[in-house]
Amino acid sequence: MAVQNLGKKDRFVPSEPSGTHHDFRRTTCTNGRKNVGNAGPMSGGLNIDRDLAGKARLKKCPCGGRLHRANYPRKPRGVAEDLPREYGRRLSFCCERDGCRKRVTPPSARFLGRKVYLGAVVVLVAAMRQGPSPRRVRELSRLFGADRHTIARWRQFWGEQFPRTPFWKVQRGHLAPAGGITALPLALLEAFLRGDDPVKDWGRLLEFLSPISIAGGLAIEVSR
Repeated sequence: MAVQNLGKKDRFVPSEPSGTHHDFRRTTCTNGRKNVGNAGPMSGGLNIDRDLAGKARLKKCPCGGRLHRANYPRKPRGVAEDLPREYGRRLSFCCERDGCRKRVTPPSARFLGRKVYLGAVVVLVAAMRQGPSPRRVRELSRLFGADRHTIARWRQFWGEQFPRTPFWKVQRGHLAPAGGITALPLALLEAFLRGDDPVKDWGRLLEFLSPISIAGGLAIEVSR
């Protein structure tokens, strides 16, 4: 699994959001639909995917064969209807050689593996749900169309599965200071959403998470 190596100067330092964690969640939730679900801000994810796909194609198939485009359809949920048409397809390739035809699907900044909701929605909603508020669940369901059972699964993913992946065990050291990392994925939002441009901020966050979007990216290390 490819892991993004960050130098000291590239480390992401969690920002100091104005007010409390509650204020940060409330502000982000209020603007979440605009910053995550609409065509403008989320077009950055498509551009990142195109770049990742271009790099994957240059590497060719493990057998040495050239890769031909073999995109497949996806129907992302939790987004505005005016997203680019290309958002309904996962960029992928297939080896040209007979007897191989291996599919090579590069990492994605839009989709977290097989989850039907856009990755940005899975991150945002789970972060905003951190807190015992039935009212918040209803608000998130109204904004993004995810029922409480789906939201509960996302919280379980971030709280139990994601922290046990080799990806996170390596990358958490680049989120300085390490002691400032609290509940996930809220800590990721605080680390990355600290600028004035939500397109760039979300792009950086989703590109950071892109290695977990491919097969094996969410493998869990079992303690012996």
